[in-house]
Amino acid sequence: RRRSVPIVYVEWFPGRTKEQKVEVVKAITKAMVEIAKAPADATHVIFKETSPEDWACNGTLWADVHKK
Repeated sequence: RRRSVPIVYVEWFPGRTKEQKVEVVKAITKAMVEIAKAPADATHVIFKETSPEDWACNGTLWADVHKK
């Protein structure tokens, strides 16, 4: 049987702390182990932080929609 190597990408805006990322990694890994039956030591989580100036929805940049 081949070993599963799941890769989970989390793309979000910058601003989370290292501690928050650690919690997210633990929660995602736990879910992959319990639900997908993936081995924890083969589960990869990759964070990609994208600036609101580089993200758009409905034809508008998030940076423009959510100006303070």
